[in-house]
Amino acid sequence: MKQSACICAVPLNLGCAALSDNQPSRGVEDSHPTSSSPYIQPSLDANRNMAADVSRAHSTTATHGAESDVKCESMDYNQLEYKEGVEMLKTFCEKNRAISGSVYPAVMDTTAVYICAGEDSNDVCELTEWNTAEQLVDQRCGTGRMGTARVNNKIYGRRSPGNYKC
Repeated sequence: MKQSACICAVPLNLGCAALSDNQPSRGVEDSHPTSSSPYIQPSLDANRNMAADVSRAHSTTATHGAESDVKCESMDYNQLEYKEGVEMLKTFCEKNRAISGSVYPAVMDTTAVYICAGEDSNDVCELTEWNTAEQLVDQRCGTGRMGTARVNNKIYGRRSPGNYKC
């Protein structure tokens, strides 16, 4: 039986350990963003949901060109978990917004794919931004390696669960 995984918003000032306690996780049922969850509220656009801004972070994030702000890790990620996480993140982005000051991780056992929306980023969760970040990390770090890239003041990354660099 296949286990489920989830995406949930974590305000940046709570820290990423608030989501996973730095442990690989899967199927955290009470963290699923649903229309009945306190973390989701309807947006003005009827086709999209907006994660509630539970508590905004007080961080400053400079706008950089995406290619100049790629960070690489020496660790590899699980290819199957990565593909599953990317699909989950893309599905999330099609229906939701990335509220500034929050991180949105898709956690799959030992691999997490995430968006970290900076304090001064727009609230759009763009698949084109994810694709750009993915290409930049692949080019700079190598396919199969963990890393992050900044695109339009959002950080897109692939890392171990609970280890989100925002």
